[in-house]
Amino acid sequence: MDTVDIRHRVEQLQIDYAYCIDSGHFEDWPEFFTDECVYRIISRDSYEQGHESGFYYCRSKNMLRDRVLALRETTIYEPQRYRHVIGGTRILDSGDKRCRAESNLIVVRTLQAGEMSIFAAGAYLDTITFEPETPKFIEKVVVTDSPQIDMLLAGPL
Repeated sequence: MDTVDIRHRVEQLQIDYAYCIDSGHFEDWPEFFTDECVYRIISRDSYEQGHESGFYYCRSKNMLRDRVLALRETTIYEPQRYRHVIGGTRILDSGDKRCRAESNLIVVRTLQAGEMSIFAAGAYLDTITFEPETPKFIEKVVVTDSPQIDMLLAGPL
């Protein structure tokens, strides 16, 4: 694959990933990851200091499924919608079957009463495999620009 093809496949994966979250299809969210994966949401300060954990930390697809189960069955939160704006994807390095990429993101949250706000801004730092044919995240680190996060962080970003 050439760089243009890799970038296109990464951007399509990001679009599909964001649509899954934005449309509330959380049960499908773990399918964007390999069985052994890492998913983290962490502040830029903590990330740059080398910390592993942050606001969210999962080490396998089964842990992602547990997060969805908790979200659906035990977490109480005000109904809300997310809208992801993703862009500026850079391919940091790539091989035959995987790549590392960085994409900017902004997430707008709309509460039930209609109030909208920027919920998160930052970057996705991803390691993606292209094997099998459908690209999947081996690692997705959501690095937030702010060290603060709203306590309403119920779903994934």
